Amino acid sequence: MLWLKYKKTFILYVLLFCSISNIHGNIESTQQAKDSIRQLIQYASKQTFVNLSEATTSVNLALKIAIEHDLKPQQFQVFRIKGYILEQNSHLLEAMDAYRNALLLQNFVNDSSKLDIFIDWAILNKKINNNKIAQEYYTYTLDIAEKQGDILMICYAYNGLATLHSASGDFEKAIDYYHKAIVVTERNGQKQDLPACYRNIALVYLNANNSYLALHNAEVSYKLALEVKDSANIAGCLETLGTIYAAKGDAKTALEKDLAALKIMEKGGDKRILVDILIQTADVYVQLNQLEKAEELYNRCIEYKSFFDYLIHPTFYYKLGNLYLKKNKFTDAFVAFKQSLALATKGGFKDLIQKNNLALASIYKQKKDFSNAYLCLETARLYGDSLFNEEKVRNITQAQFIFDAERSEKKYKDLQLHQSQIWLVSLIMFFSVITISLVYFLYLRGQNNKALKIKNDEIKQKNHSLEESNEILQQFAYASAHDLREPLRSISSFTSIIKRRYVALLPPEASDYMNFVTLGVKRMETLLSALLEYSTIIVESNIVSEPTSIYSVLEDVKTNLHTIVDEKQGSIFYTQSTCAIRMSRLHMTQLFQNLIGNALKFANKPPKIYVMCKSSKDYFLITIQDNGIGINPEYGNKIFRLFQRLNKPADYEGTGIGLTICKNIVEKYGGKIWFESELNVGTTFFISLPIDLFEPSSAVTEGGIFLKKDVVSV
Repeated sequence: MLWLKYKKTFILYVLLFCSISNIHGNIESTQQAKDSIRQLIQYASKQTFVNLSEATTSVNLALKIAIEHDLKPQQFQVFRIKGYILEQNSHLLEAMDAYRNALLLQNFVNDSSKLDIFIDWAILNKKINNNKIAQEYYTYTLDIAEKQGDILMICYAYNGLATLHSASGDFEKAIDYYHKAIVVTERNGQKQDLPACYRNIALVYLNANNSYLALHNAEVSYKLALEVKDSANIAGCLETLGTIYAAKGDAKTALEKDLAALKIMEKGGDKRILVDILIQTADVYVQLNQLEKAEELYNRCIEYKSFFDYLIHPTFYYKLGNLYLKKNKFTDAFVAFKQSLALATKGGFKDLIQKNNLALASIYKQKKDFSNAYLCLETARLYGDSLFNEEKVRNITQAQFIFDAERSEKKYKDLQLHQSQIWLVSLIMFFSVITISLVYFLYLRGQNNKALKIKNDEIKQKNHSLEESNEILQQFAYASAHDLREPLRSISSFTSIIKRRYVALLPPEASDYMNFVTLGVKRMETLLSALLEYSTIIVESNIVSEPTSIYSVLEDVKTNLHTIVDEKQGSIFYTQSTCAIRMSRLHMTQLFQNLIGNALKFANKPPKIYVMCKSSKDYFLITIQDNGIGINPEYGNKIFRLFQRLNKPADYEGTGIGLTICKNIVEKYGGKIWFESELNVGTTFFISLPIDLFEPSSAVTEGGIFLKKDVVSV
C-alpha cells in the first residue's frame, strides 16, 4: 500500500536523480540533453492536473538543462509548458512570466511554434481582461496562419476574436467572426469542427437575450454532431441545449438534455466535460428543488476535482454551500463557503470573495457571532466597492477595445475593397450610363410631346418629327430587349464562372460582392423588360374602330392570374353582362391585369376583388375595389410615378412601373385614374373614360349601375 501511495513521488525522484547525474557527469552530447528535456516535459505534462509541485519541479530541471547547454528552442518549449501548467492551476501571474520568456525566444523556433505561443498569450490576457493585447495577438496569429494556410490556427484566431467581442458586448462582431470560422472549416471539409462553432454562436445569442436564435443554432450544432458521430460533441451540444432551456425557465426540458449528455460522458471521455455536465445537471436539480439529487451529483463532482479548472473550483464550492443552506446544513455550508473563499482569494476572483463573505456573514449572524459577521460584511463591502470601480474601468477598456477593433476591421475591409475596386467601378459606370440614358431619353420625349401640343400650326412638320421620334423609340425598345440584355447576361455568366472556379482564391467577402453583381443584373433585366412594356404602351396607337367587351377581357385576366388567385384563395367578382369600350384589347388587358394583380399581391388575407361599371351623361366609370393592405393617402399621385415603390423590395416583388402603365393607358384615351384607400381595410381604384368610348350593351341597368346578376367568382 505504501508503494502505491508514494509510487509517483518515487518515480519523480528517480527521474530527477537520473537527470542530475546526466547534467553533472553523463551528458556527453547535445542529443542526450534534448532527450532528457523531452522526458521531463512529458512527465510534467502528465502531472499538470495531478501534482503541481512535481510538474513544476520537472520543468525547472528541464529549464536548467536547456540553459546549461544553450538550447534556445528547448528553452522556448520549457517556458511554454511551464506557463501552461501554471495557467491551468490558477497561477496566472506566474504563467504570464513564463509565457513572456517564451515570447522572447520566438525567433529561435519555426512559425508553427510562434502561432502556439501567440494563442497561449492571447488566451491568458483574455482571462485577465486585457482584451486589447489579446486582440493584437489573435490578429498576429491570423495573419501568419493565413500565409501558411494553417486552417486550425485560423479557426483558433477567429474563435478567439469572437470571444473577445462577445465579452465586450459586441455580439454582432462575435457572430461574424464565428461565421468566418465556419466558412474556413467547411471549405476545408473539417465537418467534425462545425458543431463547436454553432454551439459558440448559440451561447452568444443566449448572452444577447435572443433565446430563439440561440436554440436554433444549438439544434443545428446537435444535428451536425449526430452526423459526424462524435460522442463528446453530442454531449456538449446537449449540455448547451440544457443551458438554453434552463435560461428560458424550462427546467424539465433542461434536465432531460443534461441527463442525456451525462449518460454519454459516463461511458468515457474528457473528464473536464463530464465535470461541467455534472455541475450543470446539479444546478437544474436545485432549480427544480430536488435537493437530494443535486447533492448526490455535487458529491460526484468532488471525485473529479483534480479536473476542475481555475474558475470552476471556487465556483463549485460556492454552489455547494448554497445547496447546504437550502437544506439547513449550516455547518457543511460554512465549510464549503470557507473553501470557496480560500480558492477565490488564491485566484483573485473578487466577485466570489464578496459573495462568500456575504454568505459567511449570514451564517455568523445565525450563530450570533456578530463580530465575525461584521468583519465578513465589511470585507464584502470593500470588495463590492472595488468591483464597482473595476467595472467602470472595464467598461472604459471595453469601449476602447471596440473602437480599436473597429478601426482594425475598417483597415482590413478597405484593403479588400481596394482589391475589388476595378470590378465595382466598372459595374457602377455601366449601370450609371444606362440609367442616365433612360432618364435623358424620357426627358427628351416629354419635351417633344409638349412642343407638339403647343405648336398646332406646325402639325405636319411635327408629325414628321414624331415619326422619327417613334422610330428612335422602337429602336430603343429593341435595344432594351436584346442589345442591352446581352452584356447583362455576359456579366452574370462570367460572374458565376468566377464564383465557381476561383472563389477559394478570393477573400471571403468576394463571394458576397459577386452575389451583389448577380442580383443587380437580374434587377436590371426586370427593369428593362418593364421599360419595354412601358414604351410599347406609349408607342401603340389609341385609334380603335371596334369595341372591346370588358367581360371578355376580365375572363382573360382571370385565366392569366389563375395561379396567384388559387395561391391566395382569392375571389374576383364581376358581371357577365358588362358593356364594351372602344379601347385596344391589349391596353384593356394590361389595365385590368395590373390593377387586379396588385390587389391580389398586396393582401394579408384571402383577397376579394369587385369590378363594377357605371355610365352617366358625361363619362363612363370603372371601379376596382379590394380588401387589401391599403395605401397611405398621403402618397397621393406618387404611386403613379415611374419606379415608385411604397413597400420594401424584400416584402413584395415588383418594379414599381405597373401603375405608371395604367395611368398612361387611361390618359392615352383621354381619361383619369385615381384611388381612395384606408389602411388595412382596402383600396378602390376609379377609372373615368370619355362617354364617346362607351358602347352600351343589352344589359338591364338601374340608375346606370350594371346589375350583378350572374356574378362570376373565382
